[in-house]
Amino acid sequence: MRFIKSFTTGLVTALLATSAFGELTQLVRSPEHHGLSVRAPKGLGADPGNKKRADYVKFCAKAQKKKGKRDLDVEERELVIRTKPAGYADVQPGSAKAQKKSDKGLFSDGFGTCVGIGFVGTPPASKPDGITRILMHLSLGSNWADIDKQFRNLEDAVEDAKLTSTRAVLFTIDTRASNPELSDADLKGEAANLELDYAAIFRALKNIAGSVTRTYHPFSNVGEMQIDPDNRITWKNS
Repeated sequence: MRFIKSFTTGLVTALLATSAFGELTQLVRSPEHHGLSVRAPKGLGADPGNKKRADYVKFCAKAQKKKGKRDLDVEERELVIRTKPAGYADVQPGSAKAQKKSDKGLFSDGFGTCVGIGFVGTPPASKPDGITRILMHLSLGSNWADIDKQFRNLEDAVEDAKLTSTRAVLFTIDTRASNPELSDADLKGEAANLELDYAAIFRALKNIAGSVTRTYHPFSNVGEMQIDPDNRITWKNS
């Protein structure tokens, strides 16, 4: 589904300081970003040209399964009772949250065509209990500018937190040629279109993280991600 967010004006650091975790999708660049001495967020760059992006919005939190020779069916996700770790903050589709080391952890599920980004790092010595982990459930929308705006908020939060020794995990549908699901021509075509967006996000993520790992879930399953209090980023399929 497409998750439309409003972006309120304010300082990233001020908003993050108001609670144990910050709603990154409500953040915009702080005034310092307008000065020439501060690096402006690079964003995701030009629209990579995924012409079917609007069709994939409805696939978030749903699995796609092949039924019959040419009949592609999109099914509602199976009813799965998930156990979110006690005290973990829930990250909804189209949003992101940041936490300090003293907080419990972050959790998100329902990853269909949506993109999961787990980001961790070491806060500065001057702020040992500063922001140290971010989990983003990035929704694909028909408008590339909407996706870019979500990612720029992540860039702003990372820069303001002044993290070092950063690493990130990108979680997407498996678009690799080795995925046996892609023997189906319809899914192969969908994977090619999705990969245009995924590859652009991966390239941009490498600009702000010291290391980036990409991991996958099949078309036929939705996935989940979490970051524990020790900043371990884990993921699994339903």
